[in-house]
Amino acid sequence: MIQILKIGELKNRLIRSFNNFQSAWNKENPHAEPVEFSPTLGSAFSQIAYPVFLGFFALVAIVLGSIQSDSPFTLKQPGAWFFGIAPAPIISNPKSSPSAGLFIGMIAVYGGLFVFMRAWWMLYKRISLLNNFPIKTLAVVLALWILPLIISPPLFSRDSYSYAGQGEMVSRNISPYKHGVAILGENANSYYDQVDKLWQFTPVPYGPLDLDIAAGVMIAVGHRELWGILGLRLTIGIIGVVLSAIFFPKISRRIKKDPSPIFAFGILNPIVILHLIGGIHNDALMVGFMFAGIYFAKKDMPVLGIIFCSVGALIKVPAIIVCGFIGWNWKKGEVPIKTRVSYSVLSGVISLITMELGTLPTGLGWGWIHNLSAPNAVVSWMAPVTGLAILFAHISSLLSLPISRLGWLHFVDDLSTLVTVAVLAYLLFNSHKKDWLRSTAFALIFLVVLNPVVQPWYLSWGIMTVAFVLEGRMKYLFAGLSIVSSFVGLPGARGLVGQLENANLLFVLPSFLALIILLLIPLIKPARKVSHVLKTMREEEKKGDLAKI
Repeated sequence: MIQILKIGELKNRLIRSFNNFQSAWNKENPHAEPVEFSPTLGSAFSQIAYPVFLGFFALVAIVLGSIQSDSPFTLKQPGAWFFGIAPAPIISNPKSSPSAGLFIGMIAVYGGLFVFMRAWWMLYKRISLLNNFPIKTLAVVLALWILPLIISPPLFSRDSYSYAGQGEMVSRNISPYKHGVAILGENANSYYDQVDKLWQFTPVPYGPLDLDIAAGVMIAVGHRELWGILGLRLTIGIIGVVLSAIFFPKISRRIKKDPSPIFAFGILNPIVILHLIGGIHNDALMVGFMFAGIYFAKKDMPVLGIIFCSVGALIKVPAIIVCGFIGWNWKKGEVPIKTRVSYSVLSGVISLITMELGTLPTGLGWGWIHNLSAPNAVVSWMAPVTGLAILFAHISSLLSLPISRLGWLHFVDDLSTLVTVAVLAYLLFNSHKKDWLRSTAFALIFLVVLNPVVQPWYLSWGIMTVAFVLEGRMKYLFAGLSIVSSFVGLPGARGLVGQLENANLLFVLPSFLALIILLLIPLIKPARKVSHVLKTMREEEKKGDLAKI
């Protein structure tokens, strides 16, 4: 009985302590609930100046770190960029100790990434606490964060060199749907060696509009590859993100939500800034057209919505999925399933007509459809599906089972395809029960997660869309996914490990210490706050004890 009373007393004490802690914490956070933004709070920019400039300088550090000698985060082949890349040495020793540039680059890039993630999350939290924050101010933030990346070499990826080579092929009337960039030869295209070896002989899976844009850029810059890369960053990277930025507030207002936090989460997201613009990926232009289509669909103009999404699919095919959700939800309210199926078929017809009309002028045809499996040539544990197949292959090897690694890869790939179709069908057929934009977002996310190949920039399709439907703890889940995916499988990381094996420990240890300090700095303020709260609790308890006396 005494034990039960002691347990009860302990429980009550814990509850009182928690309530006291929560009360003290709220005193330290007077803006725990969103407040209406007004001029009396000061200028809009001053409210977010700290995280904005923190993010800007973090991006500058990333760019400066990436161009350091021996830094593996950008292509270091001679001629790959205007600056920061030394000419090829006459004698090269791959086992020689790396230069100081490696360590400066590592600290600047990884440290910059740590700081940028912190700045973005801080900015998002501040915007979330200020209702109706001006979108124009956030547009200035976007421009400021893009600025360091304009002159940066392609970050963390060599895809843009492939785009330049493909554009060069089309400008010479060579079909990238039949040949890889290797057909140009080294003398005809100086980027022959700068395209990843995996794709030099591989026909492309991109739509004809994407290739026509690349060809137009290469012609406009006089077939000068480096200027072509800059042109591609502008046309498929920056213009694509700006197109999304234009329609984000419009969609938000159509669904009666504050556009500012949605803009901060979706457009200023690390994946968008670092990969779609920094890495130069055609996904940026695809999602730009996709969000234009979503806006018109939400504005009760489904035909225009389907047309825009279909144009997006002419860049990259995933945008076509949105057409299915627009068709299924063409008619609002309770309507027979037969009606929904009819309008879905109509949506498919409009989409096919749009894509055919967009394909005809290019003269490239539909050969890209046959090449959609080309990315599957990449075998990486970063994709959950492929990682599972690799795990099964290791287990089979240990158990001496008669199933090869390739067999497991094919089996898991086929299984994931069936699961993907089932999940997408479920989301589509139930999308009318809630906001179909939510179902669309999760469909795009599952399409990536269940794919045998996952690249960080693929996640932009779903994460940008899910920004419109974030609720409760979902924002922490997808913020975490945005941050982690920018680090996991970061191109160049494997090369960095190889370089560090030959490095002097006197350089390695201080570099890691600097990164650890940069990683722990964000924890200092919360730690101080917890300490202050605990001190306040102790003082209040003492006052309570004195009052009893």
